[in-house]
Amino acid sequence: MASAQQSHANNPIAAAAIDRLFDKHRGEYFAEAQRLIQACSSLIAETGQVDPPVNAILERAGLGTRAFYRLFNSKEELIIAVLQDGTTWKTSYIAEQMATASTPLERIRAWVEAAISPTPKMRRRDNEQSCSTPTGGRRCFPTNWQQCVSNSCNPLFKQSPISAK
Repeated sequence: MASAQQSHANNPIAAAAIDRLFDKHRGEYFAEAQRLIQACSSLIAETGQVDPPVNAILERAGLGTRAFYRLFNSKEELIIAVLQDGTTWKTSYIAEQMATASTPLERIRAWVEAAISPTPKMRRRDNEQSCSTPTGGRRCFPTNWQQCVSNSCNPLFKQSPISAK
């Protein structure tokens, strides 16, 4: 006897009905997933806990348990989605910063500075943004900032015919 899943796979009418249902709700589900990702991300940034309680995430997102488990199999899967979201955003930020540079050396510097810089998505626990913006770290910790940039670039300069100016 064939399983229900195999039966649906062999029935194009049933498959089309299921596809229509998901297509109809795809935008809604995506928006809910984004709300959960944003809620989890902001809780992590505000509290410093990398494992915020599901109830706190749901409260922040304004969603219920049913929506959570319809979209994610576990809290760990949501946290992976948060990491992916942050990685995608940071990669775009780095590319934008590199696009403003005109020489190979400036592109390397832009990459290093963007890679080690806190971005606007990263917030301090007390919500003060003065040192947590891309230029804030440079302004608040100029010696440490320059040392980080120099240390990160040094191996490149040793390997490359490009000299630091």
